[in-house]
Amino acid sequence: MHFEYTPFLIPYIVGGITATAMAVVAWKHRGRPGATALCWLTLATAEWSLGNAMELCSVELEAKLLWSNIEYAGITTVPVAWFATALGLSGKGEWLTRRNTLLLLIMPAITQAMVWTSGHHELMRYNIRLDTSGPVALIAKAYGPWFWIWTAYSYTLLAIATVRVIRATFGLPGPYRAQSRLVAVGAITPWAASVLYISGLSPLHGLDITPIAFLATGIAGALAILRYRLFDIRPIAWSTIVGDMDDGIIVTNFEGRIVAINPAAQAFTDQSADCVVGGDAADVMARWPLAARALSELTESSGESSLEIADEDVFLEFRLWPLLGPGESILGKIIAIRDVAERQRTRAELVEQHRALAAMEERATLAQDLHDDICQVLGYLNVRLQSAQAKLAREQTAAVRSDLESLIDVVRDAQAEARSYIRGMIGEASPEREFVSRLQGLLRDVESRYGICTTLTVPRGSSEGVVGHAGELQLFRIIQEAATNAGKHADARNLWVSLKLSRAYVEAVVRDNGKGFNVADEAALPSSGGCGIGIMRERADRLGGDLTLRSAPGEGTEVRVCIPLKSKFNEGD
Repeated sequence: MHFEYTPFLIPYIVGGITATAMAVVAWKHRGRPGATALCWLTLATAEWSLGNAMELCSVELEAKLLWSNIEYAGITTVPVAWFATALGLSGKGEWLTRRNTLLLLIMPAITQAMVWTSGHHELMRYNIRLDTSGPVALIAKAYGPWFWIWTAYSYTLLAIATVRVIRATFGLPGPYRAQSRLVAVGAITPWAASVLYISGLSPLHGLDITPIAFLATGIAGALAILRYRLFDIRPIAWSTIVGDMDDGIIVTNFEGRIVAINPAAQAFTDQSADCVVGGDAADVMARWPLAARALSELTESSGESSLEIADEDVFLEFRLWPLLGPGESILGKIIAIRDVAERQRTRAELVEQHRALAAMEERATLAQDLHDDICQVLGYLNVRLQSAQAKLAREQTAAVRSDLESLIDVVRDAQAEARSYIRGMIGEASPEREFVSRLQGLLRDVESRYGICTTLTVPRGSSEGVVGHAGELQLFRIIQEAATNAGKHADARNLWVSLKLSRAYVEAVVRDNGKGFNVADEAALPSSGGCGIGIMRERADRLGGDLTLRSAPGEGTEVRVCIPLKSKFNEGD
């Protein structure tokens, strides 16, 4: 194998070296989408260009054919690699699965086989000879049918990829306009050179200038990566994915300079992309000092932060998080801006609804407490005063005096209960009697008022506070209502009150031997038109418990209520 020097070697060698350097740069960024495909593209270009140089300086036809066959390794790889690069740059790299990649490589593999076996058929090329009519000896040949099939396939991939990249880069702001021009030049130049060579219109007769044209691809790609940092944020993918989002999106590099801003963010900031891309994000965020401070504090953090800010008549939500690269390295930051005024209005309406509901519940509670305390006391006073009035008419002065002294004690107790209730309503702490002690006092009062014999049964070792202070108050009110009903309406002679304590609940039972009633007609009960039973049920429901009522005419009445214990008590289970 003999070689001879020709000056036509120089552009091919320079193109091959440039493409190799480009491959090294792309490989250093291989963790970024599209970079690995670009590395293979430039390696294939380098192999094609350097192989063409070896073909030119070879003397014998056999040597030139050998290098021509070697070149096809790069020639058949370039269209697929450029197609894969375009998918990565435009944000569609997920389509390039292993299965799809193998399908794309079927045609290059068949073409390689056709090239190396072309001496046995005329499908790829035929009538091969050495043409020495020009300044350098070249291979002259005729193309077979498979060559044109391969050409159609490769041109289709090149055209789809080129159009996709150009469409994705259209309308990019600021410095990315220059980047898009570089990408377009790098894509179109070798494609056009290939068309000129195959059509016989090459300015250097007989020479394939496509590898030389890839010198422009290498230079454009190197500038796009080194100067405009093509793979740092991927603005091409940005324009196709984020551009139409309603949320404002701003992306900065590690130094805090804006590399991309979508139309929604431009509307929020009242600044165009041409003005802010390449500028400091802190300047753009200066109108929102809290958001600017959160952005500055995010430099070393890998977490996300969010805040809401009222800006004139709108409410804005800012979400900030790092843009992580390979190995969790921080490439930059992402700022998302969303108008949450509607959410704020909905939240305010919910707060007002909750306040109204709380007020209604408070009024209901107040009505229940008034029923259990004031109404019962006033009803008792009414009965006793009417009795005293009748005795006074019969001139039973001593009996009237005794009744009045008893009523004075009742009024004093009611006054003390009212004061205690008011202190609780305004949040003042007041010394409370123990639950059992209060029950004992309640039953003594029932005995003195209604002449009923009462019995209280409490298990040994029962602890106070197992259902909480609020729970004990509600349970006491239920027992109070049931005991008062027995004295006022049941004509009972005996009243039994018992407490049962288990590890899951506390049960209170109030039973009398009065005249009873028909439970099915609960609304017709004599206790305040039936509202007393309803109030007891509401109190039990409020504690998560349940209340059952058993009665029948002539068989007395039993009220049974079960209340779950506080969670602390259950921790020992």
